Amino acid sequence: MVPLSLPKTIVLCYEDRHDWTQASTLPLAAEAARCLAPKADIELAARLVSANGMEAVHLPLMSVSQKEIVSTLKRHPMSMLWNVTDGLTVFCGSLIPSFGKILKIPTFGSSTYVQGLCQNKHHWRAVLETNGIRCLPGAVVRQGAQDERHRIEQLAPPLFVKVATYGNNAGFAVASPIAVSHQEAFAKARHLLDGGLGPVLVEEYAAGREYSVWCFETQAWNTVVYEKVMDTPYLTTAAKDRSPHAGCYHLRQCEAAHISALALQVVAALGIRDYVRLDIRESEEGVPYPIDVNTGAFLVGRSFELACTALKGSPQAMFSALVRQSWRRQTS
Repeated sequence: MVPLSLPKTIVLCYEDRHDWTQASTLPLAAEAARCLAPKADIELAARLVSANGMEAVHLPLMSVSQKEIVSTLKRHPMSMLWNVTDGLTVFCGSLIPSFGKILKIPTFGSSTYVQGLCQNKHHWRAVLETNGIRCLPGAVVRQGAQDERHRIEQLAPPLFVKVATYGNNAGFAVASPIAVSHQEAFAKARHLLDGGLGPVLVEEYAAGREYSVWCFETQAWNTVVYEKVMDTPYLTTAAKDRSPHAGCYHLRQCEAAHISALALQVVAALGIRDYVRLDIRESEEGVPYPIDVNTGAFLVGRSFELACTALKGSPQAMFSALVRQSWRRQTS
């Protein structure tokens, strides 16, 4: 039998943002759930699957049991699992690749370990630094610990305060991310922790350019780099405005070999597969630092469309190439 070049079915595994928020006991559940895909994005992902001649099967994880998942997979042979949910400790979506491995079913995207690692910013920072990749100076603030204030005082303001275990914007509606003093940074970190959002990462703020980088594993890894050109100065607006869109920006594709090189070093060091979106910021001196690694990036949105068009002509063509390569790697 000639092996299939693509799976017949892609099973989309996800947690519904609204349903999870309703069921959660976290004080700030709506903020935590922002890194879950909304229904509209799930539908767009399903259309990508269908546009390439594959069947899209939905598996909302909060609505089905493990037995039902196995039953669904048995009804759809030659399928591939795709986790569209971030997280390891709060959301169960990143366990899907391990589930697929046990059942000997190919999965699209990175492994459970890598997805969980990249949802814990303080953990992937440690892995990168062990591999010689510099990260911004930072400190982690945890609930119940005593010595974080001392570690924060070793950092040079202004400081960037963000939740370490969710999407990069989680918590911004609760506490604006910029802190101009150690005292303000510690107070914002405690406020997030009191709302159930933690641990919290406090980093020195890199005041140079910011880039969004898509990395795609077709036969080799390819990158597309966009500079985030701020419409208003981020440092001043984000210090005052709690909106996640404070200091709105537009994307400008650019040739930045040093940024592409750093992105690929991160991909290799963390063991990422298939696709990832990274955020990288430069210091005022032009030194680049990774600030976010999103292995569960939703394959929708303007930056994804632009990157796919630049490399493959369309999102549909890019998705086909990604799935084809991933399927071949796991079935040949």
